[in-house]
Amino acid sequence: MNTGIRSILLITKGHEPVAVALATEIRDWLQERKVEAVILPNCDPGTHPEAAPGQDLAHAAQEMQPDLALIIGGDGTFLSVARRLGQTAIPLAAVNAGRVGFLSQLSRDDWQLKCEALLRREYRIMERLSLDFTVLRSGQEGVTAHQGRAINDLVVNRGALARLITLE
Repeated sequence: MNTGIRSILLITKGHEPVAVALATEIRDWLQERKVEAVILPNCDPGTHPEAAPGQDLAHAAQEMQPDLALIIGGDGTFLSVARRLGQTAIPLAAVNAGRVGFLSQLSRDDWQLKCEALLRREYRIMERLSLDFTVLRSGQEGVTAHQGRAINDLVVNRGALARLITLE
């Protein structure tokens, strides 16, 4: 019997068949335990043609107000979702459905056992630092070359040739 978690947002690696199948299995398992579970793909409508128009994870998370977001994919999916949900207070956990999975707490083999503990709120929240960054080009006052949020790392380079660059 679930006494802690009432709702979970399941976020898949786009429409990746393995991630979607696992998310569907997890959703059905959660619903048997009276936990509301909604599956959304991690797709940016601007770059992924399969994304639904207007789809926005942060907006969906704000409307649903889940107790937890469970990300099904690899480390890249986890970092992408963390950037997109970084301003929310929703705890994130991950099931590795990718190749590496350094950032995943659950695997395809043990997700049920670990989800039982999650449902009882037997977990520790570890806060992570994120940095908002803006790249401005010298000589182009007021023009933003790129901006975003760095979660795990941020690589700055000048191009194909190795040269010294000044960062401020």
